[in-house]
Amino acid sequence: MEQAGKVNAAIELMAEHERTIGRLYSVYSDLLPDKEFWQKLAKEEEYHAKWITSFTEDVYDGEIRLSDKFQSEPIWQSIKRIKQMIEDAKDQTEGQALINALAIEDMILEKDFIDLFDEGEPSVQEVLLKLIQGTQNHRLRIEDKLRSI
Repeated sequence: MEQAGKVNAAIELMAEHERTIGRLYSVYSDLLPDKEFWQKLAKEEEYHAKWITSFTEDVYDGEIRLSDKFQSEPIWQSIKRIKQMIEDAKDQTEGQALINALAIEDMILEKDFIDLFDEGEPSVQEVLLKLIQGTQNHRLRIEDKLRSI
């Protein structure tokens, strides 16, 4: 049961990370010209959080375990940085916002934030693959938008 508690805490932390990113994008949608672009990203981050929390019911079945790579501190630090970006958002240009968003999406991929669970279970693999693809898609769309300004 102790392992299940650790896994649930990790799941909630990862979901909070996604929700915090979504809040940043939502703030950008209120402040920047392309409201629809940012709203769509924000909504997709909420989906990512829901996908992650969908793991919860599998935890007690023993189907989900933390990877040996799991460390909560980098995720907490990322949440803290994103919250600072939210506070600073009103002073940012569209270009700065896109650079911030790109850095966040890159960090998720580079730091293997998504790869923190032992993905031996097919249902877990499916969700993790969707998260990776969603993050890569965000990265590409943000890059395209950055090139267009």
